[in-house]
Amino acid sequence: MNKEQAAEALGISVRTLQRMAQRGEIAIAYVRGKKGDEATFDDSEVERVRGALQTRTYVSRASHDSGNGAAVMPEAQGGALMRANKPGGALAELIAAIDHARGRAQPVATISDLAHKLRLTIPEAAQYTGLAKSEIERAIASGKLKAAKRGAHGARVIRRADLEAFERKG
Repeated sequence: MNKEQAAEALGISVRTLQRMAQRGEIAIAYVRGKKGDEATFDDSEVERVRGALQTRTYVSRASHDSGNGAAVMPEAQGGALMRANKPGGALAELIAAIDHARGRAQPVATISDLAHKLRLTIPEAAQYTGLAKSEIERAIASGKLKAAKRGAHGARVIRRADLEAFERKG
């Protein structure tokens, strides 16, 4: 199978597959094609790597053991760090696990949670609209979007209705 098919079968990107081949983690063969050499992967080799990926272990620097200062958590035993591209794996859960490991344990708000809030912070507004935080900040600076300062540190908040109106205007 070609590299696109192999990457899809493994649930990884083509670039990740190429890096694995460079490190020798998967056997690769080249055949002469119309436009030069083309990478091919044996079906049995792809299955072997798929099995290895499913039992891959992850290192968390948040918890320590007596050895090298890191604890190894097998994914099969419910390790906190999930593979983001694993079927059923949620990117939000992965981000929350990383934040928790770094000591920034804050719940990740879902879009439906944000839809019920009247005022949103800039990061929440970015998550809610899918716009970059810098784009929202530029809109505030140019006066296209209204924001108010809240709290002792002056965190800026945006009314959700204003944000939705700004988004509709494009």
